Amino acid sequence: MNDNLQKEVEDAKVEGWQVDSEQSDKVVLVKRGWGTLGGHVLIGFLTIWWTLGIGNVLYAAYKYFVDTDKKVIRQDDL
Repeated sequence: MNDNLQKEVEDAKVEGWQVDSEQSDKVVLVKRGWGTLGGHVLIGFLTIWWTLGIGNVLYAAYKYFVDTDKKVIRQDDL
């Protein structure tokens, strides 16, 4: 990995991105989250009686593992 690519990756890490995979010419970054407070309140309000909080756990797991932002930084683009 050259210096420009390394600098871009370090800048992205400061912004909250994490390295998902790394190759010699590109780096795939991912930003994960647990969902919004409003989303958790709504899910909790609608499902707490029937799921006892499992709905909120499933929502958080979905936001963390499935609904992620991905970004690819290529050495050719720099």
